[in-house]
Amino acid sequence: MTSQIKEKVMAELFAKRQIAIERANFFKQKALENAEYKALDKTERALVFDIAKNEAESKKTTELSKQLDEVKAKKVGVLNKLKISENDLIPHFSCKKCNDTGFVGGEPCSCFKERLNYYLADSNSDNLADFKGFKDFNNDNLTKVKNFLVKWATEKNYNQILLCGKTGVGKTFLGECALNELKKQGKSVLKVSAFKMNELFTKFHTCFDYERADYLDGMLNADALMIDDLGTEPMKRNITKEYLYLLLNERKEANKLTILTSNLDLEGILKVYEERIFSRLADKKSTKCILIEGKDLRFNK
Repeated sequence: MTSQIKEKVMAELFAKRQIAIERANFFKQKALENAEYKALDKTERALVFDIAKNEAESKKTTELSKQLDEVKAKKVGVLNKLKISENDLIPHFSCKKCNDTGFVGGEPCSCFKERLNYYLADSNSDNLADFKGFKDFNNDNLTKVKNFLVKWATEKNYNQILLCGKTGVGKTFLGECALNELKKQGKSVLKVSAFKMNELFTKFHTCFDYERADYLDGMLNADALMIDDLGTEPMKRNITKEYLYLLLNERKEANKLTILTSNLDLEGILKVYEERIFSRLADKKSTKCILIEGKDLRFNK
């Protein structure tokens, strides 16, 4: 399964790369159809060759460099007449690190890993809620939480945010908004349901090939992770509690940001997950626990 997802991600990156190259080639061809530009382009390539040759032979290149600058300026002038910019002639890849190849120095690029993690986690992190939509709600309690989260996304004075409350009070919406703020800052973000998180734990636990690390990689390494509906996942022996503790502990040690939403309050979390996990979520130095009270917003708009 992981191999199929990797192939899908590579196909996406290849398509993006081809589009960027084809766009640049379109404008290059359009420019070269102009006789003046084509002649200048030929002259430029000849001058570049002569400069390199002179440098290799330790000869002066001052005059040639001056000529090259003049030719380049003339090319820009022709492009302006054609309503083409120099920028149009360059492929604009979505990832500047790997130029949409998926690899840097033989290792998977962060863009490849991020896309892989989205598929593995069934994440909808590309379509997160935004605080701009907050005007749809008229609730003083939510406004206070919203203001806190806006400030937290900037200051990051807590590693973990735990949003508790009954179903439909706005926990997921606010969590997504906060995650989106971090994404806007250039952070790598991942949203995963507690149920899907548990599935990934299980796959990691039962997989014994070289790809098993992929199942936890995204949740462990994302700059900001949102775990939605903690407490709704089935409790699997030797898996759920053990790997959740590992995940929370590793992310805390790495100083990474984690947002959790749950219908459980702290007392409920202690009862379901026991002391070790409770201690990670109840630590006031690293975690801000927020209880959201109110009516079900889905029936109160």
